[in-house]
Amino acid sequence: METLSHFIEPDLINGRRSMMSHEENEISKKITSKNLCQDLPLCDGRSSFVDNYLILLTTAVDSILKTSPIKELSLKLFYEDLPQILRDVRKILKSANAKVSDSTEFYYWNSVLKKVSGKFHGFLTLTLIENFKDYDNTNDIKNVIQKIVTALVIIETKYVNKLCIEHKICIKSFECTKALHRILEKLTSLPDNGIRSFMKHFYEALFATTFYSRLSIVTTREFQIGIQTVLLVSICVN
Repeated sequence: METLSHFIEPDLINGRRSMMSHEENEISKKITSKNLCQDLPLCDGRSSFVDNYLILLTTAVDSILKTSPIKELSLKLFYEDLPQILRDVRKILKSANAKVSDSTEFYYWNSVLKKVSGKFHGFLTLTLIENFKDYDNTNDIKNVIQKIVTALVIIETKYVNKLCIEHKICIKSFECTKALHRILEKLTSLPDNGIRSFMKHFYEALFATTFYSRLSIVTTREFQIGIQTVLLVSICVN
């Protein structure tokens, strides 16, 4: 959470109000009014967990955009992108609900958190690239994307931990998650060319291992698309 505090106001991360109450209430009402967990046994006792995750993701991104040189995108997120993101979240939850079992509960909840975060990432990255491809200062766009990606990943990690601590749905290799979190924190201190170089070599090195052979075709495709998206963004903003 220390890393995230570099990018958005500390009060927001700690759960205290850092936005004007009207704006925060509007975001909260827009999300909770959708009843995303309605009639889904997967969400029993966890509807607030889902809503709060979405509220934190939205307010974090909103805060980053409002303090950036392209603050007009904050309105687009709220009025255009967010409703579609919420519709997609409902589909993600329904899909997980249809497949989950006691033995796969963590897998599907972890997948839900990643896919929800990915929806924010996908919508915002495409919007930034499409609307600001001719923007004079590409460093501004690059910095905004970096802040958003970092915020989304760290909030996701926070909620994976919350899932384990508060709802007793835990990954067996919890130490692996913490190790990946430390890698993320290290990457945020690297210069941009260092991060791009790491992603490129990491992507290429995986093909020399048995990593992909251990995954399903769908998971392999999703993983590759995720890495390729990051590489594409780094190329587009340079």
